[in-house]
Amino acid sequence: MNTKVPEWSNWLKMTENERVECQHTWNAYKGEGQDIIEKVLSKFKEEYGNIPRLEILGKGIYHGGTWVISVKYPFIFDKRKIPKSFLGVDIRGGTPNGDLPEEFQICNTKKEYVWAPERYEKFVDKYMEKIKRELGSLNIDRLEILSALCGQDFNEHIQQCKEWESKGIIPSYQE
Repeated sequence: MNTKVPEWSNWLKMTENERVECQHTWNAYKGEGQDIIEKVLSKFKEEYGNIPRLEILGKGIYHGGTWVISVKYPFIFDKRKIPKSFLGVDIRGGTPNGDLPEEFQICNTKKEYVWAPERYEKFVDKYMEKIKRELGSLNIDRLEILSALCGQDFNEHIQQCKEWESKGIIPSYQE
């Protein structure tokens, strides 16, 4: 396996797929690619560090040994404002479990899927006006709120969950 870490200028010339493939050859636990991740983190902070209520925690190593950038934000936050990956590095994190609304607090993840579309819908329907104020947009509609909170087009989220349910990846929603 090739564990060569490219120069920063070459990293920037690579496609996103090439960056991901390259990073998967590194042993992050041994520090391979640390110079690259430091520069990616710096660029990420430049581009996204001014987003209100987004806390960029720093670099980290995800399960399996790939570099990630760790972030934290409140539950009511437009997750679409931050990318899922940046310059070949996954963005990981979210809302601390203790800060999740009641609709998302579950005891048994084997029987319940915390991010089930129905949970988002119940939460939004219950707190619509509060969410609008916290998102800073009183004119935002229900579907846009749902999309903002789940971090992608809400209808795509529903389809993805249905696909995962049919494959047995997540449990079906139970009330």
